[in-house]
Amino acid sequence: MLNIKTLNQQGIPRQDMEIKCPVKMIERTQVRFIIQRMRGVHIEWISGPKRSGKTTALFQVIQKLTSDGVNPSHIIYVNASWFADHPVLQDPLLFKENLRATFGRGDRLYIIFDEVDTLKDAISFLQKLYDASGLLKLVAVSSRVPENLPATFRETKIFPINLVEWANHHESFLPWVRKNLYPLTGRDFVKQLEAFDRRYGMLLKESFYELALFGGYPEVLFLAREDRWQKLEEIFNKNFQADYLEAEGVDKSVLYRDLLKNVAYKVGDLINYSELHDLLKASHVTVKKYHSFLAKNYLIHSLPPLTGRKASEIKHAQKSFFYDCGFLNLIAGFKSSHIFSVSYPVITNMICSELLKNLNYKSHAYFWQTNTGTRVDFVVEAGKNYFVPIEVKSGEARPKKLTRSFHSFIKTYKPGRAIFANTSLIDYYKVGDTEVLYLPYYWVPILEGLWQ
Repeated sequence: MLNIKTLNQQGIPRQDMEIKCPVKMIERTQVRFIIQRMRGVHIEWISGPKRSGKTTALFQVIQKLTSDGVNPSHIIYVNASWFADHPVLQDPLLFKENLRATFGRGDRLYIIFDEVDTLKDAISFLQKLYDASGLLKLVAVSSRVPENLPATFRETKIFPINLVEWANHHESFLPWVRKNLYPLTGRDFVKQLEAFDRRYGMLLKESFYELALFGGYPEVLFLAREDRWQKLEEIFNKNFQADYLEAEGVDKSVLYRDLLKNVAYKVGDLINYSELHDLLKASHVTVKKYHSFLAKNYLIHSLPPLTGRKASEIKHAQKSFFYDCGFLNLIAGFKSSHIFSVSYPVITNMICSELLKNLNYKSHAYFWQTNTGTRVDFVVEAGKNYFVPIEVKSGEARPKKLTRSFHSFIKTYKPGRAIFANTSLIDYYKVGDTEVLYLPYYWVPILEGLWQ
């Protein structure tokens, strides 16, 4: 338990606040990036869906700061929703003066603004406060996708639990696995991975399919399986049906639900706004507005196409995937309790979700498709002209067998490495200068070093 500062009714940071870290707390992988930057001057912007674990991640950051010698009384927590209409959060200079009323001018302070979305113009407020004092380390927590963050901001996204975090929570073996795998290539890599799969494969497989069915919201995962669907529906209704609809003024709840169902039923397909317009009996403008609303609030992600090497590549269409597979299954009506019963589209969504959760700020994810139907499920751009294609096959792959589309991509982009995901085959195949790795679904998110 730690005592940090919060604001009193006058907006001055003099009131002590006790924080208790949850007993069941999963170590979040993104926390280390935040901690690495806490000694710097940039504004930290932590974003992600509501109830995805952002506050728990903050607790982990605070624990690390205090263990590194930061005085807990120099950490100020401000729940912006409690003070949204208070003058102190309308005027950055007033806020700064109130800090000086408690602390000296030479003290380095850590100011954490939770629920910053409730402020009228949060980014402008933080920027002006930053400009007024170089001794403040500002941290803001948001549940919305930010637009045009200034150069003084550094963003970290905290999504629902990913496979690395969930597997490590059960048994912390993944750092050792990666350390022993990444120096290896070709047959040596495959041989070592087969040994690890015999030892850890079942744990990883069960963890993967568990997240593919129930999703990664912490409140859901720590319940018995028979209670998870009810909790997931409660989170969905609270986050998207109530708070967001009211906040955004979306008045056509039936249309909103129908759009969600259509995206769930056709997850991974090209978005066809004309078809949605006809199906939902709504204008193109309304459909695009609602679709954008879903993306802005971290429910779905619109994956763009990779272009640049062939004239026939699709250049403007996008594909929609859910950030959380639990919501996908809930909306589509698939509420099984058997974790290995998830369908192929859900498996594909799970791979995409894990890619999005694990991409660093230098990496980008795409799909690849031509007008003639040649396609690859995902392509990770991990650097300039460095592409890693990932094909997700339904069922088990056969050694040295690839789809025509996969061969076409390899011929066009000549990647150094390619991943062919399937149910169980671990193998290696050389196509020209490209190293193709056959990996079970559950190893792909674990070995993100292969595609970053």
